[in-house]
Amino acid sequence: MIETPILDVLRSLQVHGETHIIGGYLRDKLAGVKPKDVDMVTRIPFATLKELIPNLHTTEQGEKLGVGRFQRHSYTFEITSISHDIKSELSTKDFVLNTLAHDGENLIDFFGAQEQIEKRVISPQDIFLQHTEHHPQAYLRAIRIASKINATLDPELLQVMKQQKNIFFSNHENRIRQEGYEILHSAYPQVGVHILYELGLLYHAHPLERTPLSFDPQDVPYILAFLSLTSNRALAKNYVRLFKLKPALADDALAIMKLDKAKKDTLPQREFNKYIKWMRYRLQLEPEKLQAFFAELKERFSK
Repeated sequence: MIETPILDVLRSLQVHGETHIIGGYLRDKLAGVKPKDVDMVTRIPFATLKELIPNLHTTEQGEKLGVGRFQRHSYTFEITSISHDIKSELSTKDFVLNTLAHDGENLIDFFGAQEQIEKRVISPQDIFLQHTEHHPQAYLRAIRIASKINATLDPELLQVMKQQKNIFFSNHENRIRQEGYEILHSAYPQVGVHILYELGLLYHAHPLERTPLSFDPQDVPYILAFLSLTSNRALAKNYVRLFKLKPALADDALAIMKLDKAKKDTLPQREFNKYIKWMRYRLQLEPEKLQAFFAELKERFSK
């Protein structure tokens, strides 16, 4: 389950103190999603960690909390030094599916995380409103995780989040912006969009087929155009405003959607290249139409 280089790092630290892999890495592996980084907790004192890991980076706040990041074997690790046991640490996590741990030999599941991952359900680990008093980012994280692994929110959690939309806006602007991009870059951005609609944060967002989408990360206007075309044409503008993204992204998305009605034979080369990219994205859930489009394109250029 765990890649050998990651296990090597884990075991090298376990020589000096109890250390576990936890959270999102394990959740994503079980959900069949490629993890972005690796979270660890350890009983090794933070001062000792800095001696053991020469490239450990931290901040003034991280130093106080015993949290640092480092790179090893092309992986990014975040490690936290704790003074309590692993079960107590996992009990503080925001959602049940984030409460897994691994000691290098065994997967540890005290709270039923595997079942929730299998069912693709996100429910809070403790009282959600109490948790968000100090961690309002959990509100955004719920939407992002759902978009990443194709999950739904537990009905009670959805209701609380719907009633307490103010928590969304209590996050720092940079955090809101970052999570907005993360949702768009996920495999199921349409899932996040529909949850935002259910929460009353986006309007007229129709549910889409829960099929993984594939976009290059830099092509945000194309992602917004796709979601707008298949849901609601005002979605791009509303999404950009909600997540405090650059307004030009919504304008670019609208321009991309207009390529559908453009006279293709009169398009300048640069615009025609955009049109080709747009059709590749636009028809990705309709493979037969996409194949026909490229066949037509090949015939056109062979003349």
